[in-house]
Formats: sequence, C-alpha cells, structure tokens
Amino acid sequence: MGALREYIIPLRSLQSGTHQFNWSVGSEFLKQFEGSIITDGQFNVKMQLDNRDDVSVILIHFTGSYASNCDRCLADIEIPIDKSFTIYVKNGTEESEDPELIFLHPEDHELNMAPIVYDYLILSLPLIQAVDCENMENPPCNNDVLDRIQHEEGLHSDNSVWESLKNLNTN
Repeated sequence: MGALREYIIPLRSLQSGTHQFNWSVGSEFLKQFEGSIITDGQFNVKMQLDNRDDVSVILIHFTGSYASNCDRCLADIEIPIDKSFTIYVKNGTEESEDPELIFLHPEDHELNMAPIVYDYLILSLPLIQAVDCENMENPPCNNDVLDRIQHEEGLHSDNSVWESLKNLNTN
C-alpha cells in the first residue's frame, strides 16, 4: 500500500479553506485493488477540498479513458470518462448509510483518498461498454460480429414463437 501513500490527506493539520489536489491515475494505481474490473486506463483526478471546522466538502472530478471490449461487437475500444462527485467528511464515530458522507474518527488525523478515488472511479464507468461509432470517421467496430448479429435478429423476427399463439384467439 506504499504506492498509494500520495493519496493520504492530513485532514486535521490542514488550515481551514480550499486546497487543491491533482493525481494521475493509471494501471499501477488500479493494480493495487484486487479484482479491479479495469486494469488499463489513464485518468486525471482533480480534487478540491474545502476544509471547515464542522464539515469538509470534497469535490472530485475524473477525466480520462480506459481500454475495454465493446459490448456490441467485441472490438477493442477506448471509453472516455468525465464525471464529478461531491463527498462530505464529518468528525464523529457514527456509521453512515449515505455513500456521500464519511465520518472521520476523532483520533484519526488523515484521510486515505485511495479507496475513495477507486470507488468513485468505478462508479464513473458506464454500464454499457460501447462508444458512439456512427459519428466516428474510422470506427473500431468489428463488422463481422455486427453482421452476424443483424442476421440472427432477422431470423428470429420472422420465426416468432408468439405468432402461433396469436392464431389461437379466433373468437
């Protein structure tokens, strides 16, 4: 976990006010988390921390892209990410059900942002791994797979199981 030391914020020793943090997150960062669903990507993480006495407000913004396989045609693609999140950090020993609220124990002086950055990065990923190929000059699409899918859909639409059931209602 020594590779993630730069993500530890000395929250208690920071003066009140706004502080900026910038990180470049890549494959080395992602490999630190076992079972990561992405392993190849490059992201810029910009974090603005507004440190106050009662609550700290963290604005975190991700930009970048990662390598994946297209869910439609299985081609290798780069999927862009551009997301922002707001996180609140309060002092206390309570547990929060709200993922945007973190309680920092009074005895803790540091906030480890590495797992938070990772979690919110994963939340930034789209559910469907695809890009808008229609507006690209040279789309990375695997046309053989797309043609086969269209052919299969054509076969199933002509031979619908429901067509024979529609004929049963002759009243």
